[in-house]
Parts: sequence; structure tokens; C-alpha cells
Amino acid sequence: MPTKKKSADGETQAVPAAKKAPRSKKSAAAKPAVSESKAAAGKKAPRSRKAPAKAEPAPVAMPIEVPVEIPAETPVEAAAAVTASAAPSEPPAATPESLDGALARVAELEARLERGLRFVHVVIDRNQRAIEAHAALLHGLGDASVRRAGVLAEEVAAARDAYLRSAPPPAFRVRVAPDVDKYAVPAAEVDCAARLHLCKAACCRKPFALGTQDLEEGVLKWDWADPYVNRRDAEGDCVHHGRDDGCTVYAQRPLRCRRYDCRDDASVWIDFDRAIPHPDLAALPTPTMPSASGA
Repeated sequence: MPTKKKSADGETQAVPAAKKAPRSKKSAAAKPAVSESKAAAGKKAPRSRKAPAKAEPAPVAMPIEVPVEIPAETPVEAAAAVTASAAPSEPPAATPESLDGALARVAELEARLERGLRFVHVVIDRNQRAIEAHAALLHGLGDASVRRAGVLAEEVAAARDAYLRSAPPPAFRVRVAPDVDKYAVPAAEVDCAARLHLCKAACCRKPFALGTQDLEEGVLKWDWADPYVNRRDAEGDCVHHGRDDGCTVYAQRPLRCRRYDCRDDASVWIDFDRAIPHPDLAALPTPTMPSASGA
């Protein structure tokens, strides 16, 4: 409203009232922002449910391959050395303990195999002998019946024996030396060391059958293709012949080696006393020993 003010001459004048400054209207957009911030501040944040911690697997160490670069000017020898150093290491060598165990296992398996083969060979030999006997009997019966109408037993036996003497040797024969304790047999006394340069160990090239005692000991090797003859190498020498060292199984040598005396062997010496060897020693080995009944 206007106010009254007296002037200097006493007259009263109306003075307009001062206008109030208009209130500043806050923008409508600010209010929602404030309300929203308050609402946001008033609300509690939801609690996060933590998942149970899982044990992470340990990292696996992987081999890292580092490429090796060889300069072009590197010499061939140096390049080979660098390449060899980058190559993977070889597996560790077998220890003596593992090697001994493997050798023992091989020896055990070989002993089992030999035992099984001995049984098989005995059965085969028995059947072979029976077949030969029946074949000889039939041959004798045929010859006797042709010569005479009446056949006598003596004639059949004679014809059978004649056939056996003239028949070719069998393709397979099991030979075993007589069952004698070889350690009780006196050994032949021959000065072999002084004559080896002449006879060239000819006795070690002769094939012969081992005995039951040798087979049970399992020290001496025999030829699986010719049971039970001593095993020989490609040159015809006994596998137990150590060349310059002599016999490698001398303490367990078989019966044949113990009582063998080369002084009476014409295939080795022309004159033993005069130290004249047979010129055809290279033709050895000589024919094998007689079968099971022979020595």
C-alpha cells in the first residue's frame, strides 16, 4: 500500500510502497531430482548373498619350449652343439637293481619254457618211436606174407629189424645223455692250454646231448630245435666257449666234456704225442652222439 510523507511546506504526499521481489520459483524438474535422490538415499541397498568359495585347482606346470635360433653364420659344429643342448634329455638309464630283476625274470621264464618243452619233446619222441615200431612191424608182415603163405613170428621180427637198419634216420629224435652224476666221474687229464693253438678247441665244436642233471641245473644251454643237444652259435662253437677265456661254465660242464679225451679222437689228432692235428679240423662238427642210450 502507498505511504504518506509530509513535504517541507507541510503538504502531505503519497509515496508508492516498495514492491517486494518476486519469489524465485524453483524449477519443477529439480523437485523430482531431489525427491528421487532422497528416495534413493532412504532405501537400503539389498544385501548381496555371497556364493560359497570353491577351491580352485592348482595350476599345472606345462613345459615351455624355447625356440633356439641359430645364426646363419654359425659353424656347423656349433649349430650341432646348440641343437643337441636344446634336445629333450634321454630317459634315465636302468639301475643295477632293475637290471638284475629283469635278468632274474628272464631266467625264470626261460626255465619254465624249457621245462614245458622237455615234456613236449618227450611225448613227441615217444609217439615217434611208436610210429616207427608199427611201421616196421607192418613192413615185416608184408615181406613175410609175400614170401610164404604161413607167417612165423621169427620171420616177422627179422623182417622188422632189417627194415629198421635200412630205414632213413627219423626227422626228429630226442637225445638225453645217461642219467649219471657227472660230479662223481673222474675228469680226463689233457693239457688243453698247451694245445689250443693247434686244435683250435675242436672239442668245443662237437655237438652232444646233455644229461638230466644238466637240465635240472639250468646252467647249460641246449638247442631248442634239437633237444637236448648243446647249443652252438652260427660258427658252430659251443655258446659257453669263451674263446681266449676257455669254458665259461667249467665247474658245471656236462658229462661228455668231463670224460672226453681228445688223445683217442682221430678227427682231432693224427698224432697226439707229436702234436700233429688233423688237417680237416675246419670240417668239424662231427656227427652227433648216439641217442638216449648212448654217451
